[in-house]
This record gives sequence, structure tokens and C-alpha cells, in this order.
Amino acid sequence: MDTRTLLTRLIAPLGVGDELAGHRVVEVSEAHGMRLVVARGETRVFLDVDALDPSFAFAAATERLAISYRGADPSRPITGRDGRALAEALASRLIVNEARVLESLAEEARSARTSSEGTARIREVQVAHALEPGGEGEARFDTISPYVGCLVGCTFCYAQERLHRTRALFSLPTIAWGSWVDARVNVADVLRGELTSGRDPRPIKLSPIVSDPYHAIERRFRLTRAVIEAIRDDGRRDALLLTRSAIVRDDLTLLLDARAHLGFSIPTVREEIRASLEPRSATIEERFAVLADARALGIPTFAMIQPVLDGDVVPLADAIARTCDSAQLDVLRGTYGAAAIFEGPALADLARADVQAELVMTLRDALIARGVRVWDGELPPDLMHPPRA
Repeated sequence: MDTRTLLTRLIAPLGVGDELAGHRVVEVSEAHGMRLVVARGETRVFLDVDALDPSFAFAAATERLAISYRGADPSRPITGRDGRALAEALASRLIVNEARVLESLAEEARSARTSSEGTARIREVQVAHALEPGGEGEARFDTISPYVGCLVGCTFCYAQERLHRTRALFSLPTIAWGSWVDARVNVADVLRGELTSGRDPRPIKLSPIVSDPYHAIERRFRLTRAVIEAIRDDGRRDALLLTRSAIVRDDLTLLLDARAHLGFSIPTVREEIRASLEPRSATIEERFAVLADARALGIPTFAMIQPVLDGDVVPLADAIARTCDSAQLDVLRGTYGAAAIFEGPALADLARADVQAELVMTLRDALIARGVRVWDGELPPDLMHPPRA
């Protein structure tokens, strides 16, 4: 069971179009875990549902679930009173179905086919949905996750916190981030059905927060390849793919045929920093080599730099300018499993909020001076246009 189906069952008979505490339900999503999106007028609110954990803040709770909220648009903030009222109203819906639905979920989790590759634990799961809505306003897009969990296992990845709590709902054991992944074995078939369903042909991002699209097991399952083939065959949607794995080299010709953008996460040119934070990812040299090959083929390329982990940004700007058409920058948003590394002498100063902000601005200026387009938000500018005919 995918988490969107789980949330749909938990809130039943409430559904899209129904009212909750004076708001209309507009989306049930799993792009960021279990999320209900509600709206009143132009104000949209995210209601996130997680396994109850007293160490995390929440606005309302049931016996096993916690609900938090935030406004989708910072320019239209939601008051604490309205947020709590929404969370409490949702909790009252969840209580009705919680015991029955979570027990069936645990039974399904126990029956999933499992295997191992080295220290990696792999579950083969079925999903009912493939595309998940993302973005706001004119920058709307869809995401897709062929895998959930991650074998790349970047130590500072913020996805691990939410996904560990989701595993608790499935009655699965807590194991180290980077050692498990769920392979959504029917995702391409489900996607093909959704692509022909008449839904708005928005851009599709294969860079969701719940996983990297190119784990080592991609060469066994080929789920990401099958997804890109479906997008290519549909021919009406732009695609964007972000990875930390050189395995994407296997699919460069396919990405070209699908008219997809290819990006790598590149926080630094210092290999020792990469190795300490992302030990199972492609080396920095491999990332730039794949980007150079992709660009030579005519594939639009970009770099995602979050955070900036080079005190001298000139070598990073030079390397990006040689291989990328555009770049997106952001600051460090949390250290998570890498707290001790960021407190060490190599990164302690770079992790400071004021230093991060200055590095982003300096790198932005350096990239623009070298002819690299720098963009904010979720999509590069050339993907924010009416969909292809």
C-alpha cells in the first residue's frame, strides 16, 4: 500500500471536494509523506500525518498518529487557532479508522517480498498511484518516486526523519538510513495509465525527497528506466531528473529521446567532504563527467547546490560552468545524521547560517558571471511554460 492510499483510507469517507473545518479538501498526497491539502479561498494549508512521536512537535494527535500544519504560501499565513482547529478536525476523522486500517497495513507489510544485496534490505511493493502533485501557482508539477528509501544514504538527508516515522506505521523495524529501500515494482504500469487519463500534462520531476532515482539496484529492477520510457512514449510532458549516482549514464540516450533535463547534486568540489557526507554516492569527478557527456549529447543539464560546502566558490563555479546550463542554490537546512561531521573542523564554519547565506550569494554572482542561469524554486525557467502539444 502506498501512503496516499493509506491516508485515503484513514480519512474515509472524507475525500477531495469535501469540507473540513471550513476548508475544502483539494489534494491527498504522499510527495512529502502523508499530506492532506485543504483550501479556503486563495489560502492553501498542508496537514501532515505521521506516526506519533513525542519528540516531534504536533498540533493534534490520535493514539498512533500526529498531525501538524503549515500554510502553503508564506504570504498567506494561517493563524495558530485555525491550524489547530484543522488538525483537531482531521484527528477526529482519523480516530474512526485508525485501528482497522493500520492493522491491515501491518499485515500487508509482513507479506511483501523481501531480499538483500549485501547489507541492503529491499522490499518489493505495489502502488495504486504514481504521480504526485507538487509546487504552487504557475509552478505546478508532478513528482514520481520509483523507489522509497535510499541506498545512497547521504548522512544529512532530511528525508530520513519522515521516512523512519512512516516505517513505524508499517510496523517495520527502525534500521540505519541508507540500508533499506522499497522498490515500487508496478510504478511504470500505473504511470502509463495516469499519463493517458486526461490529467493536466505538467512537468514531471524524478527528484523526489523520498529517494534517489538511481540506486545500485536500478540495474536489477530498471524502474526508473521504465518510468522515463513511459514519459518518452507519452511525448507531452517535460521531465527533470536529479541524482547523485553515475548509474544514470546507462540512460543518457533515453533521457535525450524523452527531452528530459538532467541534474546532479553538487555541494562541493572537495572529494573528502563528499566522501564523509555521501559515502555511497558518485564521486565529484564522476558527476561532472556524466554532466559533460550529457551536455555533449544535447541534454539540458543543471546543478543543485544545497548546501554550499566550499569556502572558495571559484573552483565550484568554474566546474559547473563547464558542464551545466543552469543551477539552483540553497542553504543548509539541517544536519540530521551528520551533526557530528558538521561540528568538525572542516565544516563547522561553513555550516553557520550567516556563512551559508553569504556563500550562496557569492556563488550565485560567480555563476551568473560565467553565463550559468541561476533559478529559484522547483523548476528551471524553461520548464515553467505551457505544456508541450
